[in-house]
Amino acid sequence: MTRHLKRRPPTFHLGWLIEDAVLVRLAKEGGYIPTDEGKKDVEDDDDDDEDVEFDDDDEDDNNNIEPNYIHKAQGFMNRCDELQLQVFPGLASVYDSSTKTVSYAVSIMTNFQTGTGRWNPEDCDKLVREFKFEGEPKWYLDYEKWHWRKMK
Repeated sequence: MTRHLKRRPPTFHLGWLIEDAVLVRLAKEGGYIPTDEGKKDVEDDDDDDEDVEFDDDDEDDNNNIEPNYIHKAQGFMNRCDELQLQVFPGLASVYDSSTKTVSYAVSIMTNFQTGTGRWNPEDCDKLVREFKFEGEPKWYLDYEKWHWRKMK
């Protein structure tokens, strides 16, 4: 469709907006939470006689670390696997024009995937029931690929 163009049009995602709190819950339920295992212990090179107390309650510290996109995506994909979907949807950062903010969307296809059979009505019904989406899917502008780009 756009092969003759020297530029690629913006990417749009067909799907539903999903709240960040839902993705955080899925990440935590699936055990996909960040830890501070990689943190290095900070040692004081001074030989002061001060006693320094360290809090050994690591579990509480880990619960306060917010899952990032990777953890949220893993939790989301885990739930999609449990739903036994034929075609896994994407999780995309999109521009929500109703609130003028960046949100996550469950993407069942993009404007570059039309006609490829990506849209599966049975899967869409499962997604709507599981995540309580309202209405038909809508088109959302991709947050990162919102502009015309040079073809490679």
